[in-house]
Amino acid sequence: LVWKSGMAFRFIVPVISIAIGIYIYLTQQTHPRDADVSGNDASQRVIIPQLIHGFDTLIQNRKKPQCGKVAVGYNANLDLIVHGVEVMEALKLPKNHQSSSDHEKLSSVDEFHQTFSHFFGKGSAAERFVDREPFDKIVTAASSLESKQWFTGGNAALMASRFAAEGCEVLLGGQVGKVLSTLLPPQIKVASHQSNSSDTNDLDEVHLIMEYSKFSKYGTLSAPRANRFITHSDTTNSMLTPMEQFHSILPSYNPSLLVISGLHLLEGQSPSTRTQRIADLNAHLSSVSSTSKVHLELASVGDMHFMSEIVSQVVPRVDSLGLNEQELASVSISISTGTPPDRELFKTPTPRLVIDTLKKIFKFVDSQNISETVHPLTRIHFHCLAFHLIVQRDGSMWTSNAKEAVAWGSIATTKQACDSQQVDPDAVELPMHLHLNDAISKVSDGSLNPADPVWTWKNEKLQFFLAPVMVCKNPTKTVGLGDAISTVALIQQVFA
Repeated sequence: LVWKSGMAFRFIVPVISIAIGIYIYLTQQTHPRDADVSGNDASQRVIIPQLIHGFDTLIQNRKKPQCGKVAVGYNANLDLIVHGVEVMEALKLPKNHQSSSDHEKLSSVDEFHQTFSHFFGKGSAAERFVDREPFDKIVTAASSLESKQWFTGGNAALMASRFAAEGCEVLLGGQVGKVLSTLLPPQIKVASHQSNSSDTNDLDEVHLIMEYSKFSKYGTLSAPRANRFITHSDTTNSMLTPMEQFHSILPSYNPSLLVISGLHLLEGQSPSTRTQRIADLNAHLSSVSSTSKVHLELASVGDMHFMSEIVSQVVPRVDSLGLNEQELASVSISISTGTPPDRELFKTPTPRLVIDTLKKIFKFVDSQNISETVHPLTRIHFHCLAFHLIVQRDGSMWTSNAKEAVAWGSIATTKQACDSQQVDPDAVELPMHLHLNDAISKVSDGSLNPADPVWTWKNEKLQFFLAPVMVCKNPTKTVGLGDAISTVALIQQVFA
C-alpha cells in the first residue's frame, strides 16, 4: 500500500505540474504579462546610467532639425503656482475627506475642497472651472503665501515659449496683457484679442496651479504621486475669444505647423455655446492649408458629453493628437458604446491598455466618416508618468523620425521635472520594467536594450514607438510637462 501510494504520488505530482504549466501558459496567452511597474534598486542603479547614455546617443546621432514657422492658439494666462496643501491650510477648511468627490464645475469653496481632496488622494491631475466669487477667495488665500510664484500659463503660451526656445518662428494666438507680455520670449509674435478695457492688467487671466509632491499629507490623505490641481475662472480663454483674430492672419503667416489647445476651457460654458464654438473652430480648421500639419493638445475635461463632442467633431479634423492618461480615460469613456471602462484602470495604465485604447480611437475616428477634412487623424502622442507612446498610420505624412521624437519627449520630461540639463542617475527612478510581452509589442524579443531605448513595431497598419521615462524623485515643477513633451516631439517630426 505504501509502495502504491508512493508510485501514485510520483505519478500525480508531474501531472499536476504539467497541468499548472499549461494553465499558466494559456493564461498568459489570454492575459500576457505587460510591462508592469517597479523594479529593485540594485538593478535600477545599473540600468538607469545605461538608459541615460542610450537616450543621449540616440538624440545626438540625429542632427537637430532647423525649426520653421509655428502657430499656436488659443489659451494664454498667468499661472499662480503654489503648494496645494498650503492653500488649503490658508483657507482654514475642515479636513473632513469622507465627502471628497469630483464636481465638473465648482460653484463654492466647499465643492473646491471636495474636488481637490478627491484628486489629491488619487495623485491625479485635474483642471476645473470655478465661479468668480469663490475663485477670488481662493486666489486671495494663495496670493498671501510667501512661496507663491508667477509664471507664463496656458497650453498655447507654454508651447509657444518652448517652440521659441527651440529656435522656431512663433505666432501666438492668445490673450496677452501687461504682465504676461513681460514673461513671454520677446521673439514671439502675438495675435491678441483686443479688449475694450482701459486697464491692461484686466487682459491677463489668472489660473491657480496647486502642486504637491509624492507622499504629501493633507489631513488623513497621502498623495501617491506628485501632481497638480488647476482651477480658474477664465472668461476670455473659456470662450476661445482670441480664435477669430488668430485665424484672420493665419493664411498670410502660412505656418508649417498649427497647434491648437485650450478647448477644455469651454467646459464652463453652456452646452449650446460650446457646440457653437466647436462649429466655429471646425470652420476655421477647414480653411487651414493642407501644407500645414495640425496638432490638437487635449487637457482635463470633467463633462463626458463635452469630451464626446470634442472627440467626434474636432479630433477627426486634425492630423495629430496629444494627451495624457487622465485625458485618455475620458476619451475612452466618451467613445464607449457598451459598459464604459473603469477610470481607475487609467490611473497607472499598462502599455497594453494604452495601446488598445489608441487603436479604438483610430477606429472611432474612421467610423465618423468625415470626408471633407483635409487633416485626417494620422498620429497620436500619449504620455504618462512611466512611458510615452507615439502611434501613427502607415503611409501617413509623418516622417520616419518618430523614434527620435518619442525619445526627445521622454528625456525632456526628466530634465524639466528635475530642472537640470543633465540627468543625474541618483535623482531619478524607473517605474517601468524594460520588457514588453511579444503578444503586445509584436516583436520577437520584448526586452529593451538600454543602449537603444525605444521599442518599435507595427500592427494593424499602425506604427508604434514606445519609450520608458526616468522619473524625477523630487520634481521641482510639474506644470507644462505635457506641453513640453508634445513640443519637442513635433519639432522632430515636422521639421526633420
